[in-house]
Amino acid sequence: MFEMKVKCPRCGAIHTIRQGSPGVLCNCHLVCPYGDKPSDCNVTEVNFKGDLAWPTGLHVDAEQEGDDVMHITYYCSVHDVYYYKTPVWIEADWEKWFSRRAPEWARMSHKKY
Repeated sequence: MFEMKVKCPRCGAIHTIRQGSPGVLCNCHLVCPYGDKPSDCNVTEVNFKGDLAWPTGLHVDAEQEGDDVMHITYYCSVHDVYYYKTPVWIEADWEKWFSRRAPEWARMSHKKY
């Protein structure tokens, strides 16, 4: 099974994507502006009902899991701050990854009898 290493453009964390997986979601959106890593913060999603107001965020039908996951406001109880960060989805480009492999004749798995 092949694995691809990818780097998050926001936080620089290295993630591993296994073959066949379309990508990985980085957890850097779960770190408030005053934290350095996810263990520094205690983050919860703010389920706001009603008109768009403070805290900002579009939440529709939260009970039925109808929230737009790209537009959620978070609250960090450790630092007592509301913040908004869009989750970073890192897509795997398997065609590019496989095209950088060594030619078949140079691979250890190539057997010539």
